[in-house]
Amino acid sequence: METACLPYFSLACLHYFYAKLRRNFDGINYGSDILVNNSTPNDDFNINPFQGASTDINNLDIQFSFKMLYGFYLDLYIRIRAQSNEVLGKTNTNCWSLGIR
Repeated sequence: METACLPYFSLACLHYFYAKLRRNFDGINYGSDILVNNSTPNDDFNINPFQGASTDINNLDIQFSFKMLYGFYLDLYIRIRAQSNEVLGKTNTNCWSLGIR
């Protein structure tokens, strides 16, 4: 006798990370942007760590899975990224994706 497959909801993945770094601003190269030519740094020989505008990055990744039928799943992936910079202000980015497998 075959048993019925009931739908269920699960939290498949949860990730969080925090980073604190310094960013270039006002056209001054502090070395944080790898796309800027490295021949224009602010100070070559008197290097002080933690130059530039202080930036905090919070990143949260969540993945949900919903079993609809036997062998049929609906997946939802959410990424929330919040960046706050003392000079440039706040930037929030949200990404969503929905998949069927």
